[in-house]
Formats: sequence, C-alpha cells, structure tokens
Amino acid sequence: MNRLLFGAILFFTSFLGFSQGSDLDGESVFLRSNYDWKKERVQYTLSSEDSLLPSIVLKYHRAFEYTYDNKDLAALQIVHVIAKVNTPDAVQQFNRIYLPKDNVIDLVRFKARVIKKNNSVLMQDQDQLLDMKGEDGISFKGMAISGIELGSEIEYMYVQKIYPTLFDREFMQLQIPIRNASFELISPSNLVFEAKGYNGFPVPAAMVENERQILYAELASIPKSVVEPYSYLTSNQMRVEWKLTYNSLNGFDKILTWEDASENLGKAFFTITESEQKLLDKEIKHLKLKKLKSDLEKIKGIESYVKSKIVFQKGIGKDFEEIEKVLKNNFANEKGFTKLMLALLSQVKIYPQLVLTTNRTEIKFDESFESWSFLDHYLLYFSGLEKLLIPYNPFFRLGSVPFQFTNNNALFIPNRLDKKQSEMESKIKFIAPPSYSENTDSLSLILNFDLSKKEVKAAVKREMKGYFASNIQPYYAIVNEDQKKNIVETLMKFLAEDALINKYEVKNGNLDGIKNNKPFVVEGEVTVKSLIEKAGNKYLIKIGQAIGPQVELYQEKERVYDIENDFNRVYKRRVELAIPKNYIIKNPEDLIFSTIYEEDKSKIFGFESSYIYENNKLILTINEYYKKLEFPKEKFDEFRRVINAAANFNKVTLVLEKVAN
Repeated sequence: MNRLLFGAILFFTSFLGFSQGSDLDGESVFLRSNYDWKKERVQYTLSSEDSLLPSIVLKYHRAFEYTYDNKDLAALQIVHVIAKVNTPDAVQQFNRIYLPKDNVIDLVRFKARVIKKNNSVLMQDQDQLLDMKGEDGISFKGMAISGIELGSEIEYMYVQKIYPTLFDREFMQLQIPIRNASFELISPSNLVFEAKGYNGFPVPAAMVENERQILYAELASIPKSVVEPYSYLTSNQMRVEWKLTYNSLNGFDKILTWEDASENLGKAFFTITESEQKLLDKEIKHLKLKKLKSDLEKIKGIESYVKSKIVFQKGIGKDFEEIEKVLKNNFANEKGFTKLMLALLSQVKIYPQLVLTTNRTEIKFDESFESWSFLDHYLLYFSGLEKLLIPYNPFFRLGSVPFQFTNNNALFIPNRLDKKQSEMESKIKFIAPPSYSENTDSLSLILNFDLSKKEVKAAVKREMKGYFASNIQPYYAIVNEDQKKNIVETLMKFLAEDALINKYEVKNGNLDGIKNNKPFVVEGEVTVKSLIEKAGNKYLIKIGQAIGPQVELYQEKERVYDIENDFNRVYKRRVELAIPKNYIIKNPEDLIFSTIYEEDKSKIFGFESSYIYENNKLILTINEYYKKLEFPKEKFDEFRRVINAAANFNKVTLVLEKVAN
C-alpha cells in the first residue's frame, strides 16, 4: 500500500457508502473466507521438459476480497502456492516460508505440507510460524519447512485479514517458471474496481457471483523473469494494478482520479496552520533571505538550509511529517521534507508545483490508469526556471534529480498557496531525462615514456559531471580520509593495477561542489610499468588500456527485455602520447574505430576514435556516447556492437619502432 496517501484513503472512506452494512447471510461476510486446498491429492504429472527444471511453481494464486463487516469495509488476502523442487539449490530456496505483516490485521488461516515423490504427505506444524524482523526492520512471520526431498512438492496457503486499500498492485511473475497463475479481486456490488495487466499478464475479466463484483485473470504458463544487462527486473515483471473506480451508491462519477488526488494532496501540502506560521516566521528571519535578490538565490538558500538542518528518516507519522515536529526533532520523511520546503518557499512568495511520480526502475508511471499507487515519490517543479528539485535528498540540488525519476510521467499539482495557480488543473507531464552532454566522464592523459626504465609517466585529469559526479561527489564529501584515498585510487589507477600515484589533487569534493553543481575533478600523476613491454628492438605500448577496463557484452540467449539505460551519457577521452626521439609508431591506423548507430541520419549511440600527429606527439581522441535511454530488444545487436567496440579498443597495442639515423 502507498503509505504516502494513507490519509487521503481515510478521507475517501468517509463518503464511499461503507455504512450500508452487510445484507449477506451465512457464517462469514466474505465469499472466499473458506478457501482451501484440495484435501487429498497426488503429485502433479509434469511434462518431460518441466520435469528437468531445477524448480517450477505449479500454482500461484493471489486473491483479494472486499466486503462489509457490520458498518465497516473489511478486506481479505489469499495466497496459495505449490512448487516442485528437483535440485539441492531449489530445496534451499523453498525450505522457508515468509508471510508479510505489513498492512495485516490478523492471520486467519495458514497451512503447509510437503508431498513427496511417493505421494506421502508431511503436514507442517503451524505453531512453528514465528514473528521475525529483517535487517531492514520490516516485520514478518516465517517458518522452516521440514522433510523436503528432491522431487518433493511444497504447498502452502494462507488467508489474512488486511486493512482495505482502494488501490494496489500484485506481481504475478517470479524468477522461476510458473505453470498456473491466477488473480482474483472480489468486491460488494456497489464498489466497482478496475484492473489492468502489465508486461503480458492479461486484463482481468469482469463477472458477477452471488451479487459480488469479480475481476479474474489466469495465465497457464509464465516464463521466469530474468536479469539482463541494460534493463530493470521489477519494471518488466508481469503484474496487476487495481483501483476503485465507482461507488454506485453515490452515482457513476469516477472516484480516486488524478484530480481527486490533487485536491486531497493539495489540502495536505498547501495548508499552513497558525502555529506553523509562527515557526516559519522565525526560520525565515534566521535565513536572512531579504538580502538575496533573485528567486534562484532564495530557492538555493532555502534548499541548502533545509538539507543541512534536517536529516532524512523513513519513519511514518506526525513526528516525521508535521512542520512543528520536524523543526523540533530535525528529522523528517519524504512528506515532512516536502511540506517544510513548500511552506518556507511560500514565505518568500515562491510557489513551486508539487510533483508525484514513481521510481521507473521499479514501476513506470501509467498515465492511462488512474491508480494512486503511482504517486510514490515527491518532487517540486519551478515553472519559471523550468527546474525540478528533490526536497529530501541532500546529494542532489536544484536542477538535478535522481535518474530514477526521469524519463517517466508524473502528476504535476498546482500550488494552492498561489492565487494565480488556484484555478489551474493538475496535469500528467513527462519528466525528460537530461541530455547526454550533461552527463560526462572526461579523461585527459599525457603519456611520457622512459624507455630505459620501461615505464610510463602519465599526467591524469578525470572530470565528471551530472550523474557521473553524483555517484561519487556526495560520498567523497562525507567519508573519512582512508575512504577518500580509496576513491582517488579507483579513479586514477584504472590504467593498470601496478599504477603508482605520485601526486594528486581533488577539486569540488566538498559540499560546496554539490550545492553549486560543479564537476568532480581528480588530477595528478601516476607511474606505470605494465603499459610498455619490450619485444626485440621494438616496444609494445598497450594504449587500449588508457581508457580503463571495459566489459564485453555477450548475448548467448535470445534477448527478453527492451534496452533501458540509467541515463544518457558521453565518455570523452584525450590521450597525448609523446613519441620518443628516433622512434615511430608503426600501426597508428589501429586506433581508428567508428561503430555508430543512427536513426534518421542522426547519431544515437556510438564509439568513435581518431588521431592526429602534432609536434612529434600522437593525440588520440575518443568519444563514446548514448543519446537515448530506450531501444527495442530487436536493436540489441547494434547496441551491443558499440559496447563491445570499447572492449575491443582495450586490446589495441601500438608498436613503437626505432628508425635508422
């Protein structure tokens, strides 16, 4: 459940007609409360192909039911799984069962059994189901399954009473093949839900049973989801999204729409109480923003102040969200940071829009399906500056947000504290990713050879901008000296493992560099012996290593998912090689690479290298660039050729030969 909108859900339940009571007869108001497995059965008969698999899920059933219990809305969740294990690793994978506790009121029923190859049945003791807590602090119930042998089937099912959620999602694909997957959603006749399948899972069909609305979908076979380079596992997995769309007792106007979300979130974020106003007045006086002339300076001042004063924590509740508590405790969650930032900005008459979106590496925002499950993370948008701001992440500043929130749709909500925006409607807009030229990793090398010592002295300058810098700069600014040294060594010793750092300097490695979006720069000098090797009267110069280690991309199996990069980017390399007196380079043409993919005569991604001679120096220039994030899997070979071009360049060796006097 999306906890960020939990309060809004409570608001909606006040007028959704949940007071009609239940007019259903029987021992339980739930239609599926007596759901059970087949009491007596033998093992499934598998195809010859399936019997060879390490493991396979034979049944994967997920059901959710809503009903009225007296005057309240109640909800039930049912899970039923049967898995076959044929290898020791598979046994290890299924020898424990975990039940979620988040959003759970009560465990109604739990059963587990092992059916062995000879069809003997070993029931599991429910008393062994214990309360546990993971390293991340999340609570759950778990138990070990005993008696599993190779060829066994593990079957378990549970029914939980849960807090009703009016929008949610369920993943229907695993990293194990599934032979029967089913999803069911049941609701009272007046509450009309709609659901949508993603990534190949069917759209649940609507039907009626015992005057209940039912949405049901089933798939006979689901391949295992796979981990592939340049794609995201979770966002590509089959799933179902669902949401409440109508309450017929109140007519057939759609509910829980984007506009409803905007209205409720607007009330939560664009309301300042009298006591909060007094605190805000004090904070603004302390900030001394009147000395700052432009809105840009004021925004940066407030952002810097909040992100240096308040610490981010993942807690939930008033202590983490209310402005008074946040200013007192100096910690906040996403919502608390966002509310405080909006309130402080309003004091200097700056009114950004509130933006909500998803992490696209997990779930992509679907504009066509109005589920509040997509309203997962907060940003602010300053329309006059055309810049976004993430309120709660101290490692990003105005104009830059984590790449996970770009190349994605988002809900933009007008700021109700601004009279000019009071009549504006919320809109779904696309957050474009930064251009490739904004994310650069630039390397400059000046190589000087000492043939008598068979070593190379290299003047190194590494400069990173955009997301390349954000992967290093924030952490360099806060870690200890030993950790700083390790970061520098990683950035400067890429030439070879035996590289000896003679000296170095780091620029913009502090918080000021982050605040002002300055590039992270490391420059210095290293000595390397392994770049040069004598072969008779010649020397071999391993120039390809100068661009650092590259990974070759293989494709042994057919590509499953489309290509998706983290961010657009460019790698720039300039290598200046001083040619020793009386020597020539015999094979400079080996430095020329040109592997390019074009669309409409425009270069989209590529690896290009060239060289020139200048004052007895060879100057090598390399550009490797990726200007689009997404490509269909059918283009994977073209994409792979560019990646592998860099790996192939790694192997280039120049021959340095002495010439006759």
